[in-house]
Parts: sequence; C-alpha cells; structure tokens
Amino acid sequence: MWLRGVNTVWHMMSAPAGYPFRNSFFFSFVLILLAADAWHAGVQQLAHRWRWGSPLLLSGLMILGTVMIGPMTDWTQSAYYTSLQPINWGNLALSICALALTAGLLWYRSRWTGLLGAVVILELLGNFNVALTGADFGNQRRYAAAYDRAAKRLRPQTTATTVYRVRNSVPTVAAGFSGHYNPYNDSMWLGYNGTGAYSSTISATTIQMSQRLGMFTRNVRRLSNQEFTPVTELIWGVKEKLTPTKTQRVGSYIGMGMAVSPQLMNVQLRPDALANQEAILQALRPRTSPYFKTVTSGHDVLYTKWQINGKDTNFPYNHRWRITPTATGRLYFYDPSGTSKYSTMKINGHLVKPKWFADGRTLVVNLGQYHRGQQLLLTFASRQAAVSGLHVATLPASGMTAVRKQVAQHALILHQYRGHLHTSYVGDLTGTTQKRWVLLSLPVEEGWHITVNGQRVTPRPALQGLMAVPIHSGDNHVVIRYHVAGGRIGVLLGLFSLGGYVILEWRRRN
Repeated sequence: MWLRGVNTVWHMMSAPAGYPFRNSFFFSFVLILLAADAWHAGVQQLAHRWRWGSPLLLSGLMILGTVMIGPMTDWTQSAYYTSLQPINWGNLALSICALALTAGLLWYRSRWTGLLGAVVILELLGNFNVALTGADFGNQRRYAAAYDRAAKRLRPQTTATTVYRVRNSVPTVAAGFSGHYNPYNDSMWLGYNGTGAYSSTISATTIQMSQRLGMFTRNVRRLSNQEFTPVTELIWGVKEKLTPTKTQRVGSYIGMGMAVSPQLMNVQLRPDALANQEAILQALRPRTSPYFKTVTSGHDVLYTKWQINGKDTNFPYNHRWRITPTATGRLYFYDPSGTSKYSTMKINGHLVKPKWFADGRTLVVNLGQYHRGQQLLLTFASRQAAVSGLHVATLPASGMTAVRKQVAQHALILHQYRGHLHTSYVGDLTGTTQKRWVLLSLPVEEGWHITVNGQRVTPRPALQGLMAVPIHSGDNHVVIRYHVAGGRIGVLLGLFSLGGYVILEWRRRN
C-alpha cells in the first residue's frame, strides 16, 4: 500500500501525503476489475492449480499483513499502525472463511453460483457493520448550533468587500464532533479568506515559500494559521486575528500588496527563515542595523537521554541553554536543520510549545515577549549536540512600525466586485521611479489575469512564491481576475468528447 503511483494521479499529480491505507481502495478496484474480466472470459477455464492456489495466496497475504502490524509499529513508530491495535483476529478469520466459501461455490458447486450474490451481500453488510461499530457520529444539534455561532461570528469577514486574510483560531463546528476536528477547510466552506488550507492542488512553490519564511506546513498539502510573524503577516495581507474572546487587528497590515523596489524582487530565500525575513525588511526599508537582534549566547549544559519510558527517543540531546536578548520585543526561535523538539520546549521553566505538533520540522517558534538584558534559560531536546546552527533573535516593535509606515504610503487595498461570470479585485496605488513593481499577496499560479491602467501585464515571481507586476510612476489602477487554467480548452475537449460519443452511439444503433 506504499506504492503511490496511482494515488499521485488521483491527487492531480501532487505528491500524496495522507494515510497510506487509502491506497487499499485502488487495490480493491483493480481486484474487482480483474475478477469481472475473468468472469466474462469464463472463469471455469482457470487452471486447477490456481483454483485453490489463488485463494491460498490471498489468505497468506492477509495473514502476513495482519502479523506485520506489530513489527511495523516498532520499526516505524507510526501512529497509523498503532491505531490498528489491538488486532481483530476474528475479522481476519471471517474474511478467510468468506474467501474459502466463494472459492468452493465457484469450483465445486457451479450450479449454486447464484449464492455468490448472497455471499457478497453478507460480506459487505458484515464489513459495513464491523467498520462502524463503536463509531461516534457526533451530535447534529450541537453541530447546527456551532455552525450558527461560527457563521454569526464570521459575518463581518464573510460579507466584507475589502480583500484581506484572516488568522482564525476560533473553533467553528468542532463541538459537533466527538473526536478531533481539523479546521483546514473552514475558510473555504464558511466563505472567508483564511491563512490555513488543505488541498491537493496547493502548488509546491507556495509550500516551499511558506517553509522558507518559517510558517508551519504539516505536509505538502497543508498550510496552517500558526507561526506567523509581523513580517509574514505584512506580506501575506493578514488584517485580523480571531480568538475565542475577541477580534484583533494585525498591526503590520497595510493591504494585499505594496509598491516595492527591484531590491525586493532580487531577494532569494535561504534555509534560515529569520534571515529571510530580515532580508525582506531590509529590501522594504534599508538601514545599517539589523531589524532582528540576535541574542547573546551563553553557556549550554548538554546531557543525553536515549530512552523515554523504555522506548528509544529521536531527540537524545537535551540542552539547557542560557541566552540574553539584546533588545526588547518578541523573541523568535528557528532551527534551519529541523532537528529540535518543540513540544517540551521551555523558557525559565514555562512551556512555550507551538499550537501544532511540529517536532523535528522547521518553523519559527514565538518564545514570548522579553526585555533587553533579561537572563533566559531555554531548555529543549534535539537530534544535534550543538546549538551553533540555531537562530534566536528579537524583533523590536519600533523597527516593524517604521517599515509599515513607509510601505503603507504605497499600499494596494483591493476591493471585491462579484459579477455573474467572474469576480474582480480592484485597487489603486501610487508608484515612484524607485518603486516600479507591486508585490501582490497572491501565490504564483496560472490563471491570473491582471491589468494596470487598462493594459494587460505579465506577473513575475517574487520571494519564490508570490506575484509581482510592473507599475508606472504615479497613479496605477489595478484589476485582478482569475480564470481556471485550462478551463476553456477543458470545456471544448469535453464537448468534443460528448459529440464523438453521441455520433458513435448513433452509428452503433443504426
């Protein structure tokens, strides 16, 4: 089930990163197709050695796969295999009995083949019952009430005509579910522009850019609403943060774009996210001193712990690292190697773990607000014995305020106009002789149609994942529309195929 070729096609040629057992559906489809072809070709023609050889082989594979669940749990430490414990040997026995009964009806009681339908129906009903036994379907009334509350809370965002993004940490319909609820698709079906997303069509450039800027991406199909900084909120066009108790205005928000100089167009993202954010700030408002103030590194006490609760750990090196901020402000931690454990990270004994489980990945961790010269003890586990490659720095609010004040003079605020056939995003901004490009808070995708002062312009990649278009010195009127890439030719091919099918069917019947 780890063979993902068909699954890759199923996910529109994006790398599959979900549960490997979903591939069992494709395997089942193949078996059904083979069985149907064999039946129509005359299943009685099968050689005698394969009449029981095939059922025995399938039974052996079923038993082997079941027996391997235990070892795979230890070898991979995967939650997938752990979730299959304890093994249901009764279901395995029933499956083998159904297989043997089917083979017996095929080979030795061919006149009873009508009973095969009954066997299939009983097997499907049994499988359905076993699969749903103990499942909690949630509560419909709680779900409806939670939806009404979420829709009411989000009405200012869903009815806004100004385009901006929202970081939503408010539970929406989670109350209607008994288990864990993932909110990745909330922005799509509730109708607001959220920063989180889950889609098989997210481009690799968007994921890579997000990772290089320090945002958490659980896999190649997920964007989260966590690990933002004022810098990434600025270029992402994030205007509001929603918490269970309030709606907070983002201080660095200016709009969905800004006029920039060629210096920002030339910024190349490196493995260090904080260094990348520093490069962006310097391109927006150059100055001699850095915006991110690196902490003073003190003594690091290292001790190793190879097992936790009797099991080997992936993070054996435990650090007690003394650091001192060189400025007052929000302190950020970034490990370019992705070898740190964040779920137990503490500062002066207080837990500072991210909201999402991200151990062993790369992301910017917000350690909190601290003062210049304050003595801090950072404790965390890692796969590395050295702390020399880690980047811990403070972003003072004054520097970010100065950047925002300058770029706000040439900001692009987009307004949404819905039409019958398309939606337009329209805005105005001022360009200068030094700022002849507008950086858009929109990902690089085929299908964008952008005009500046009525003239079609070609988008150019910026920051390795966003779009930028050329503008003129002075006033610029920007209109942005999106057409599904290949949509028109897809409709034409569909109509051509339908016409061909109708003609062939008419010829066959006549």
